[in-house]
Amino acid sequence: TSRLAIWARRCAFFALAATVLSIIILRAGLLEIVPALATFAGALLFAVIGIVLAFGAFVVIWRQGIDGAGYAFAALAIGMALLAYPAFLGTRAYRLPMINDVTTDPINPPNFDVVARLRPRGTVDYAGLYAAEQQRIAYADIEPLTVLATPQIAFEEAVKVINRRKWRIVVERA
Repeated sequence: TSRLAIWARRCAFFALAATVLSIIILRAGLLEIVPALATFAGALLFAVIGIVLAFGAFVVIWRQGIDGAGYAFAALAIGMALLAYPAFLGTRAYRLPMINDVTTDPINPPNFDVVARLRPRGTVDYAGLYAAEQQRIAYADIEPLTVLATPQIAFEEAVKVINRRKWRIVVERA
């Protein structure tokens, strides 16, 4: 049996296990998003390694006539399956417009005075109606949220969601 095929399948199964583990860790809230994404990126790297080893195994199997094609095909299938959805998301993100912020009020967008000090110069200014049109085309589902609660209760509930998702709050105003 081809050693390359065996290692290709091992890398592919390791990538599958690491992917499942990173998703479980992230969904359970055991770690923050950065370590979980690092684990996911490592898993995708092992998927690529498994695919490369599988192609190498195909060459060795073809030339030497040894066993292991099933292992190589399994590695190729697992690796391609793991890479398919991130590749789809990457191509979709590549097609989105390059806008820094989205708003539900393009006529009178909020003034990010505190965030302006944290971001690089020129990345806070709202690009006006041009950006609003790009946002409307790319993110048609973003619209104002109408609630029946008082503004204070709505603010408190929004802060609860932000804290639960462990987002960073730079200023807190009701």
